[in-house]
Amino acid sequence: MMDWSKLRQQWQAEGVGASQSVPLEEVQRRDRSVRRRVKARDLIETVTAMLVAPAFVAIGWMLAGKGKWAAVGFCAFLVLWAAYVPIRLWQARRAMPSPNHELPMIDYLRQQRLAMIAQAEMLERIWIWYLAPCAVGVVGLSLSVSGPTRGVLIYSAIVLAFCALLGKANHYAARKQFRVHADHLETQIAGMTREETR
Repeated sequence: MMDWSKLRQQWQAEGVGASQSVPLEEVQRRDRSVRRRVKARDLIETVTAMLVAPAFVAIGWMLAGKGKWAAVGFCAFLVLWAAYVPIRLWQARRAMPSPNHELPMIDYLRQQRLAMIAQAEMLERIWIWYLAPCAVGVVGLSLSVSGPTRGVLIYSAIVLAFCALLGKANHYAARKQFRVHADHLETQIAGMTREETR
């Protein structure tokens, strides 16, 4: 648990606080809110991966018994994808700085701003590391098991439409949450920099 009281005392000793464009309490509130959202998202994705990966292992095992090796390959691909997603999210979350009372507030805010931009860019590239691999794996598995039947083609269209919807939602979150927060941090940093140069 972060000792915000100690952090506040240290940063206020530097002259950081009421004179800034955003009060320290607001920085603290935003920091906690963003961290909660990121942690909740990552937990949901990790739990989902822990459920999805064994399911595709079981499906792959069953298909191997039937000699459907292309389908087994898609199952293996989906297992690897499910294992990669939580690692990718953990790496991005790990880049978020922890407030440190020994670190000047402006340096912490700069690190936090870079972390928010990294989170936004990760969501903006969601097609590359999340949606496209999922769509390829699921559609490829369906086609390799049943062939291009009408039902499989309809299912594939639904999967692609759902991926497109998720892509738009993540772009919106990147713009409205992480980039907006990064802009607020940039405003705070600019205000502090102006005060330092007086």
